[in-house]
Amino acid sequence: MRTKVFTARFVDNSYKWAGGGFLSTTEDLVKFGNAMLDHALLKPATTAMLFTPQKLKDGTETRYGIGWFIRKDEAGRLLVTHAGGSVGGTANLLLYPHQGLVIALLVNSDRRFIHLALKVADIFLAE
Repeated sequence: MRTKVFTARFVDNSYKWAGGGFLSTTEDLVKFGNAMLDHALLKPATTAMLFTPQKLKDGTETRYGIGWFIRKDEAGRLLVTHAGGSVGGTANLLLYPHQGLVIALLVNSDRRFIHLALKVADIFLAE
């Protein structure tokens, strides 16, 4: 199947807070992810709080912490993710806390491509 490629329309993201208009690289996202896992930015208790799924009023656990989606991957490993995007670009940041693995994927597309980031993680985590 062929996908039609076209230039994204211009958009001014500077009005969006907290993330709109910020620029980064995959290298910087990996550094940020490692700093989160190594507790170089936050105390371990704070990171644990961010990575803990929140509960609804009725006690139902969500798959969302504070700014992070939390779930198990297909192999049952803990996976903490955050994604973002705007017109013409998306970002995926995957953290595997127990394995100490960080995957960052930036794509010049409105599609998220999370499946590719998960495949890259599987390559690094293969036994």
